[in-house]
Amino acid sequence: MLASFAAATAFAASPPVCEPGVNMPGGDLHRMPLASASAAACSALCSADPACVLFSWHAPACSYYRETCALAGGCCWLKSVEAAGRSPQVNNCSCSSYLRLPSVSKRNGDTTPGPGAKNVLYLLVDDLRPEIAAYRQPRGHSPHISALASSGTTFDNAYCQISVCSPSRMSFLTGRRPDHSRVLNFIDHFRQADCGLTEGGVAYLGPTLRNVTVGGCEWGGAAPCGGSGDCCSICSEDERCGAWTYTHTNSSCMLKARSGARAADSGAVSGARGTLSTRAAWVSLPQHFKRAGWIALSSGKIFHTEEGGSGNTNPNLNGPGMPPNQDPPSWTPGLSMQRVNDVANMWDCKIGLPPSDPDACAVDADMSGAIASPLTTKQFCDRVIADDAVLKLRLAAMHTPFFLAVGFRKPHLPFRFPAPFLALVEGDVAAHPTLSPTVPPIAHHDASRARGLCSRSRLVALHSDHGWSLGEHGEWQKFSNFEHGTRVPLIMRAPWVRESVGTRSSVLAELIDIFPTMAELAGAPLDPQTAASLDGTSLAPVLRAPADAALARALKHRALSQYMRCPRDAAQPQKANDCLFTDRSQIAFMGYTVRTHTHRFTQWAAWNGSSLRSVWQQPRWPDIGEELYSHVGDDGSDFDRYENKNCNASEPNVAAALRVLLHEAVANGSAKARVDLVLVP
Repeated sequence: MLASFAAATAFAASPPVCEPGVNMPGGDLHRMPLASASAAACSALCSADPACVLFSWHAPACSYYRETCALAGGCCWLKSVEAAGRSPQVNNCSCSSYLRLPSVSKRNGDTTPGPGAKNVLYLLVDDLRPEIAAYRQPRGHSPHISALASSGTTFDNAYCQISVCSPSRMSFLTGRRPDHSRVLNFIDHFRQADCGLTEGGVAYLGPTLRNVTVGGCEWGGAAPCGGSGDCCSICSEDERCGAWTYTHTNSSCMLKARSGARAADSGAVSGARGTLSTRAAWVSLPQHFKRAGWIALSSGKIFHTEEGGSGNTNPNLNGPGMPPNQDPPSWTPGLSMQRVNDVANMWDCKIGLPPSDPDACAVDADMSGAIASPLTTKQFCDRVIADDAVLKLRLAAMHTPFFLAVGFRKPHLPFRFPAPFLALVEGDVAAHPTLSPTVPPIAHHDASRARGLCSRSRLVALHSDHGWSLGEHGEWQKFSNFEHGTRVPLIMRAPWVRESVGTRSSVLAELIDIFPTMAELAGAPLDPQTAASLDGTSLAPVLRAPADAALARALKHRALSQYMRCPRDAAQPQKANDCLFTDRSQIAFMGYTVRTHTHRFTQWAAWNGSSLRSVWQQPRWPDIGEELYSHVGDDGSDFDRYENKNCNASEPNVAAALRVLLHEAVANGSAKARVDLVLVP
């Protein structure tokens, strides 16, 4: 991950000719390919042609994705724009590189950055919990993250708002809590239309104007793409449509002039025509910098990597399902990595094979991710991303200010890694591998265990999208409200804020705080409407006074997270309770958790799919459950000691006080979401 990036940045001043193992199809100039004996020769051809922005060089007698090179010595494709990248399974076929900004990219933004504008390097990591050396964890070998921490501020108590990829990223990239963004699963997106209240389990029987199949998801249509949010968007774009019904089983969106009679249907959700105006003024974090005049670039996984559904007339406007192509409005045209799964694939692997086997999880490679046998072994996704980021960093440095987001895909499953890292691993992690009987079963989710950073003018921020359980209380992966799922590493480096260098903060930081913090520190002020709509708080005061414990406590006194459950069996609510491809109107329960400096309190409640709100006092099943865990004395270095015993019954006064705090926090988030509706003309 960062080792690959550090290795690549080490020769950024004299970079490689092009990025190995990546092909950029599309965007070709006329009369391609050209004969070229080497990548260096191809680079020279591109440099000599003012219309050439980037190039791809192909080795002879090597093919993939139905592209071949029949020219002796090699083929050179000169291109005017990056259409979408692809990565071969082995590394000898092609390499690509940028040499210029696309012409459309030179229109920098809506405004001109001020004289104090800072460059931004935003590093995202998938599935990383703070078990790394920078967090006093000896088994977490991460020297480059430690180097970053030594010159910045490390936040010891940082938390995501929901412990799963797509909704978490949608939350911190918009600066809104999941209840505010209305993204709780893998089939919704914040740019979808808003149809207000919906009716879950109800089908409208009015005459159907037309029937649209919401398809085209990258996972092949086996699961819903855009759900009711996509159907709402399609209806809201059609002037004839006054109501709609979405059916989960066949991803069918029925548009109707009126609702007509109603019929019970557990596989359907219905609603009235909505509006695209509710969130029209919302901008994502990178989009804010782009509008403020920064060049906005991306490499790797920033938004979730699947490409979303289809069906809307303008996907750039409201984005069906997951954001298509990493959400085009967020980036300067031509400078975001598109179809990340094609460019930087997380190839599967088999545990136990020797490193020399091409399918081994422990790959014969060095610590920086350089493959020993590139003719037979697949490339590491994070090495591809790091190489691409270095090319874009070099390009952006000539056109400051820039905002470069780099999304590393590991340590997400599958666990494919350079074999030398095995020497750094120390046995099993969990000391408490079973769930305590004091914990309500609904809290649990069954999951398998398998499967030059320094510049005076650059803001660097690093964090993960959520945490990860390594067998503690019988749980693997994320998908929970426990400390392991919600706590994340967060490091921010602003070297011009001298007080922040090499410091730590105990503030209860939330990932929704990243948006306002980066905007303030980098000199890209928020407009009043955006500032009022964000749910986070700028952490810039903490960087200016990191040793001020009173300030930290006054700034943030709690962190709020949530997770949902859709149990298939009332007798075993911990089994088969996944909601990721369940329409948000059909979620059964929502668990909200509040973390203070001394405790974590979690309450599970029934979910109202029409209003998308919890129903605290009306559980559909008896005794859903509450959880109270003491963190008194917890310095964050022991992942096994805490949250093993539910103290809700033994400490009723503490539970009562935190229950009030939790309900207030949830209500505040709901009120913020309602304000957006009021502001719509």
